[in-house]
Amino acid sequence: NTKTLDEPFSSDRHFIDAASWFDLQEKIRFTSYTGGKHNLENFSFLPTTIINMRNGTPEYAQWNYRILCHPIKGDLPLKAFEPVDDLASRLAHKYNLTKFSMTRSARFHLASEYRHAHFLPEKGYGVFQDRVYTHSIMDTIMNQIPGKDNYPAKIFDKSLGLEMLDPFSSSVNPLNTGYYHRRYKYDDKGAMGTKTNNRGFADKNLWVAQTTSNHIAPIHMNDCHKVNRTYTECKEIEARYTYAIPLEIIYMTPLNSWNPYNLPYWDRKHGRYTPTKDHRNGAFNATNAYNGTNYANYYWTPTAFFSGKELNHDAADTVKNSVGVLDSHGNVRRVSASGIRIFLPNIPGVGVLRQRWSVTPVHRDGSSVQKELDAMKEMINHIGAFSNLFQEPPAVSGSAVQQAPDAHFRTSLATKDPPGRHYHELFIEDSDYKLALSGQTVTAETTMESSHTHMVEVAYDSHTHQWVIKKCDDMAHCWDGHSEILTKIQ
Repeated sequence: NTKTLDEPFSSDRHFIDAASWFDLQEKIRFTSYTGGKHNLENFSFLPTTIINMRNGTPEYAQWNYRILCHPIKGDLPLKAFEPVDDLASRLAHKYNLTKFSMTRSARFHLASEYRHAHFLPEKGYGVFQDRVYTHSIMDTIMNQIPGKDNYPAKIFDKSLGLEMLDPFSSSVNPLNTGYYHRRYKYDDKGAMGTKTNNRGFADKNLWVAQTTSNHIAPIHMNDCHKVNRTYTECKEIEARYTYAIPLEIIYMTPLNSWNPYNLPYWDRKHGRYTPTKDHRNGAFNATNAYNGTNYANYYWTPTAFFSGKELNHDAADTVKNSVGVLDSHGNVRRVSASGIRIFLPNIPGVGVLRQRWSVTPVHRDGSSVQKELDAMKEMINHIGAFSNLFQEPPAVSGSAVQQAPDAHFRTSLATKDPPGRHYHELFIEDSDYKLALSGQTVTAETTMESSHTHMVEVAYDSHTHQWVIKKCDDMAHCWDGHSEILTKIQ
């Protein structure tokens, strides 16, 4: 529907801020032309396309998207995950791959088969050799997910006079194209002598599913065949398909539903602001503690369950490290967020656990250029193993000076409201870090939190062995109440 703007899915944080699809495209054109942005990030690039031509008249269709979750069947051991080596991202902070894998920037890919993967306990992920494959673990997962016809989907594609079959079945079984798939085979060989094909050609990250939903624009084609070599029979065929791209794999935990203090929970009919009504901000006193919890203030886990703070905080995060919430008897309970994190804070006896594993592909994956770059990275990172493939074997000197990672710091929580409770992180290059250790003051800019950053002058106090902020935005103290003490993140 190119006339009515429909929200693609429900979200507590975002909506499409436009009156119509045309209005949205004009806003995208304007921000692309000027380099500006919508501060709340409520513009989406969703173009209109010509899907068919009818008697010289174009039929338009509107691209749209939705983000969905699906429970994976069976076990998915961590040995199947290996970090993608985004060299530019990790070199920015001089991180090795192990340290980079413990950041929120890390992406992962899955092994083709479990038997080729091995878990590395000291690193927290798996390792496996890249190999040619036709069906992978990710294919198995995506094959469980239905298209717009949902789980009852049972659709078979017989267009172009051929029936699509299950490519991994030893017998002749029709392929249920109502579920997302990447590979199929025909019941007859093509001109190239092959029966098996990929939906996305060289793109190994494109899965498609057929649908009968009227919400999906159909594409038409006139298909003609000779009948008994005497006359030509033509018929119009129609198809409706949607596409899927995997974003992340999330490991659920009992913490999402564990409520040991039996804190009240207000459902959505009570609105978003019931716990924060009357200026309650989650402080640790009866006057200002949250009055219960709800979907927007989901704090149930006792803070004492963790021995550390939130990890890898980001400017877009809304979670607080710890808040006060009134229980059903009016007692203030100190609790932490119970929602889904990228990393769970340190749990005594268990450690730090990654809960969200990004498996998002990027647009260049599968291109010939990216394949060359990936091959080059593999050869450079493992020169010894691939030395026989170099035209001239590299001579590597053992006297090279290794690059040390940037020093990583975090400020204390801000005490003033507005802007509210938050903290910043900052990175100091190793050369400046060594200058500070020698008694000099260095300058760094913090990450953006609560819509602002700080320019700070940092020094090391050799008497107290603490890192301190000497100046904050050219003032003696940060305007929002951060203390002068910095915490060094290992």
